[in-house]
Amino acid sequence: GDAEAGGGEARSTADGEEARRKVKALLERTLRFTLSDGRTVVGTFLCIDRHRNFIVSNCEETRQLLHLQKDGSEKYRATTRYLPLVMVPGKHLVRVEIRADDWEAAFASEAEQMAPVDEATLESKDDGDEVATVVHFPDDSDREGP
Repeated sequence: GDAEAGGGEARSTADGEEARRKVKALLERTLRFTLSDGRTVVGTFLCIDRHRNFIVSNCEETRQLLHLQKDGSEKYRATTRYLPLVMVPGKHLVRVEIRADDWEAAFASEAEQMAPVDEATLESKDDGDEVATVVHFPDDSDREGP
């Protein structure tokens, strides 16, 4: 009974410490965030809270806007803007990406992959000459709380 519960708590604490160590390694790295409304934000990761809200500096926000053409057709066009400091809300996160070279620099002393945090899953994505590590967050529609 009690010994098993204590062992679980110790493992949970160790897992939490490992996750914190890995998140700290990503501080001041450039990350790309994709939000549920399709916007992307690229900026320098400064901090995160327990609700997965990220504080990011020197950001470029990109969004797709629908424009009406002269011939009556509609076309999406990307618009970008610079934002000096942003809070990226965790409840709207679809995924977080880091460039492969930043990933390798952050974890150069480790041969391991970052453990998923808060039920997130990892995948590698090859965009031509650049491979990104992607963190996919679960659908929050069934998640309780704020």
